[in-house]
Amino acid sequence: MTKRYRQYILPILSFMVASLILPMYAKAQTAEKTQLLKSYFGDFRQAKKVSKHGKELLSVWEPQVKYSKTLSPSLQAVMLDGVEKLNIEYDEVWTWENDEGLTLAEKRKFRGKNDIHKLYWKQNAVQACTIEKYYVGDPFTGQNLSKPSHKLWNIYNRNFILRKLAGE
Repeated sequence: MTKRYRQYILPILSFMVASLILPMYAKAQTAEKTQLLKSYFGDFRQAKKVSKHGKELLSVWEPQVKYSKTLSPSLQAVMLDGVEKLNIEYDEVWTWENDEGLTLAEKRKFRGKNDIHKLYWKQNAVQACTIEKYYVGDPFTGQNLSKPSHKLWNIYNRNFILRKLAGE
């Protein structure tokens, strides 16, 4: 009986358990994406969603970190809210340019200069959120950049994102 049990019953039980657990796991992952469509991290309902695999070392722009550390502790807490560096792997990236609250004329005028929010995903689980700001000059030295561009201003890791979603 034990041999028959192992041969027939165990595979059936394994299949039944897997069919109960996998849908719950998939639902939890889908819920994570749904929660992040419009959240503390941005409004990604109209985001550009690109499937691409990669590994990346995210790092806040060094002049921004230096500048933030010269501010009062309460402002530092806001400016350095996330982490300064983070290694991630991803298979999907959502990108949203924050032009909320701007008139149509302002949207045209500032196109390409607004904050850029990105969510990095791996197997439907959020890995990180970044915010890039458009810089004309170095905030630490005050000198103009040779080429104004977006620089990484803040990085939020998975744990921070999940805590914010949970309301902590």
